[in-house]
Amino acid sequence: WVKNGINLLETLHKAYVKWLLLSDYLQIDETTLKVLEDGKGKCHQGYLWVILEPMSRATYFHYHPGRDHGLPIKLLETFTGVLQCDGYGAYETVQKVRPDQIRLVNCLAHMRRDFFESKGNDEKRATEALAMIKEMYDVEAEARNQQLNPEQRLALRIEKLKPLFDLFETWLNHHVNRVTPSSPIGKAIAYTLKRWKNMQLVLIDGRVEIDNNLVENAIRPVAIGRKNYLFAGSHEAAVRTAIIYTFFSSCKQAGINPEVWIEDVLNRIQDTKQPQLHTLFPQNWNPKERC
Repeated sequence: WVKNGINLLETLHKAYVKWLLLSDYLQIDETTLKVLEDGKGKCHQGYLWVILEPMSRATYFHYHPGRDHGLPIKLLETFTGVLQCDGYGAYETVQKVRPDQIRLVNCLAHMRRDFFESKGNDEKRATEALAMIKEMYDVEAEARNQQLNPEQRLALRIEKLKPLFDLFETWLNHHVNRVTPSSPIGKAIAYTLKRWKNMQLVLIDGRVEIDNNLVENAIRPVAIGRKNYLFAGSHEAAVRTAIIYTFFSSCKQAGINPEVWIEDVLNRIQDTKQPQLHTLFPQNWNPKERC
């Protein structure tokens, strides 16, 4: 029953993904998913790759058996614009392949995490870095509390965030050659400094978030799911898992009860023509149109 129900959503899913990739700003991340392999009696570690459009919070989950660099290139082959991600090399490969079409911006939260984890190695330097990063987040909190639009947020950033960015970059350059490269603090500084140029995009485009937390938050329910269902029954089942995560996550972001949405859509999908499929997307769905 689950298989047959989700199979009915395949056409809608393809249309939804095509629409999401028309955006010019996306966040991307990936997480593990165990998959039972037929006849082997053991689980394969696959991956759910997750793409989120920050403005509408539309979310796309894609299952793939591996974590190779070729997958994001294929996933994003029709996308052009700003791609926000952590420091995983696969995303940097996407930009290298299409340097004129993809612009990377990285994640301050990942940088902060590295400094937090290096406190046991060099508490003084780590504390200094964390204090500066906190000031950056305070500026972002101010913009959020005032409910600023992208243009207003950009103006606030230029006024208050840019001086903090410049100060932090000076601090990074000052300390990078004064620490052991292989130490936790050395790795934290090197990781951040390598990607700091990418972070400057938040001072150019007010839409761009300072971190990748939106897509990471969309991934969190997968961790809960893994504790409940433990694994997908097959690679095909994992693909269906990604489809249902795509729509249920987007329902959640749109403030829609996913149970009500899927009951309605399953009753209407076969009578909905291709040009009207967008009316069933969670972002566009209107229960008053229900047959």
